[in-house]
Amino acid sequence: MATVDSYSETNQDGFYTISAIHPGGGAGNSGVGQSFTGDGNNITSCKFFLKRTGDPGNLIARLYAHSGEFGVSSVPTGEPLDSSEATAASGVPTEAYGLLTFSGFAGYTLVDGTKYCIVVEGYDGTWDGSNYVVVGDDGTSPTHGGNHISWSWSNWAAHVGNDTCFYVYGEPPLTVPTVTTQAATDIEDTTATGNGNITNTGGENCDIRGIVWDLASQGAPGNVAPGASGYANDVAETDGFGTGAFTRSLTGLPTGDTIYARAYAHNSEGYAYGDEVSFLTKPAAPTNVQATDGVHTDKVVVTWTKSTGATGYKVYEGANLLDTLGDVATYDDTAAPAGIITPGTASAGDGASTAHVTLSLAGESVADGATRTYKVIALNATGDSDASGTNTGYRGTGSITYQWQRSDGDADSGYGNIGGATTDPYNDTGAPAPTITAGDSVATDGDHTDKVALSLSGTSNNDGAGRYFKCVLDATGTSQATSSVDRGYRGAGSLTYQWQKSSGDADEDYSNIDGATSSTHDDTAAPAPTITAGTGAATDGLTAYVTLSLSGESANVGAGRYYQCVLAAAPAGGQTATANRGHRGVGSLTYQWQISAGDSDASYSNISGATTEPYNHPVAHSDGRYYQCVENATGATEQTSSADRGWRKPLEVTDGDLIGIRIIRKS
Repeated sequence: MATVDSYSETNQDGFYTISAIHPGGGAGNSGVGQSFTGDGNNITSCKFFLKRTGDPGNLIARLYAHSGEFGVSSVPTGEPLDSSEATAASGVPTEAYGLLTFSGFAGYTLVDGTKYCIVVEGYDGTWDGSNYVVVGDDGTSPTHGGNHISWSWSNWAAHVGNDTCFYVYGEPPLTVPTVTTQAATDIEDTTATGNGNITNTGGENCDIRGIVWDLASQGAPGNVAPGASGYANDVAETDGFGTGAFTRSLTGLPTGDTIYARAYAHNSEGYAYGDEVSFLTKPAAPTNVQATDGVHTDKVVVTWTKSTGATGYKVYEGANLLDTLGDVATYDDTAAPAGIITPGTASAGDGASTAHVTLSLAGESVADGATRTYKVIALNATGDSDASGTNTGYRGTGSITYQWQRSDGDADSGYGNIGGATTDPYNDTGAPAPTITAGDSVATDGDHTDKVALSLSGTSNNDGAGRYFKCVLDATGTSQATSSVDRGYRGAGSLTYQWQKSSGDADEDYSNIDGATSSTHDDTAAPAPTITAGTGAATDGLTAYVTLSLSGESANVGAGRYYQCVLAAAPAGGQTATANRGHRGVGSLTYQWQISAGDSDASYSNISGATTEPYNHPVAHSDGRYYQCVENATGATEQTSSADRGWRKPLEVTDGDLIGIRIIRKS
């Protein structure tokens, strides 16, 4: 059993429902199928990829003739050409899709190349919205040449965007045998051996085989018995015969005459005959002249069957005498035309691969030598015989061998063989590899307080240097030929990046920065800026205020680090960009003076408005307080200066001084 056509269930991603008895009688589809192409076999069975809900009745598969445009609007037409047996839907699984086989077709012959429709239909039983079968199909990326079919209500409809999952199986139809007739052998003056070959029994063993012959050529007999074939003589045998060669002895042949013969065989479908062959009985002209067809690359060997009493032979090519020989039956024509190589067009890949340049040829071929037509004439002391039959022959060629060559620079010159490059296609891994220009690393110097911004300058990823390629072709029996030239090169892979940072403020001891794998990176882990808080000072004994000041305070940029970037792109080796030093910047210092709650270095609180340095505190206490300054700068950690005690001298009033008091209400 052979598969006539199919669309695998592995493509299934959707379905169509059968919920009615064909040809309808209610809402919903009553048949689903696919258009397909016959291959000459007789249909025996089919399968569909199905899943069942409920308990519908029987299904049936039917074969229809096709109408419409195949693959676009194919639908069934007319009555069914063949049908399967009714098949119970209970054989369809309910949990998952499964293939259900439909057998019992009558064996309709699917004509090779003819389009048909195979459909599964509801046959009998209960079919409705609770009892139905779904037919698996491919509604996403259908690739079968036909198209999906469904019967809805009253007509067939084609669905060009779907292909049904199905299989159609068949077996060859029984035919008459196929027979060939080979040249007669063992030709004598009154006898010869007829040769035949049953190359195809037609589907069953043959019961008769034989050779018919006559003194006159007969037309093709057709499917008739030997007695009606037009041939006067029949040499047959009966038994059960399969394929293979057979012989029959032909006796009582007239001398010096041409005999016409055909091999034949018979089975229950009738008779079949091979082509007619002819031969001459001795002492006629030489027979069975043969010239080799490509057997030798340096010559054509011409052979023939000798004639009784001949003492020599003349060999001709057309009307041209090639040689006169003695009592031999073979001749080597070394002057026959040699074969020719067509070298074709070379193609070299342009950057398609980083690992190699793919080299290939298009249009290359090797042709056998030109055909010559030969004949042989027997001779003796009396003269020449009639010419023998003719036969054509030609010099053959060996298989093409290849040797790819590459230029030594980016120019069409200076070629040399590529070692091992003897196939078509060939991947040249020895072509110049792609390269990386690493460029320079750039790191910011204090531009940011929260990071060092990293970038690259002058970096590039370069294709391999170009080379020119050609192929030298050889084949035994021909002249060497060279293909056209083409330039190609290896492509560059995508760049990858890995930023590195020194462990200290020196161009050494680098390690990878985690996650820094792009062409730019913000290093927020670079050393942060710092604050030197300095020494706080508070005056003692001024009458108007306590003056607060700092010494030795400063805002400091982050410690410097060196940065470099390691670049890679397969298959180019890693390259490292030149290093560059960078650091985080720092903001301006801000101040907030604080005062202790009592005359001790403890319990500090902010002095409102005390945000300058120096600062005069007018509301100071005469009994002494401690002062300190909290300092901040963007990017740095807050720092507090050392504390200092200060006090304000009380106002002294002598007898007779005019004192003014101003009362201010604080809201």
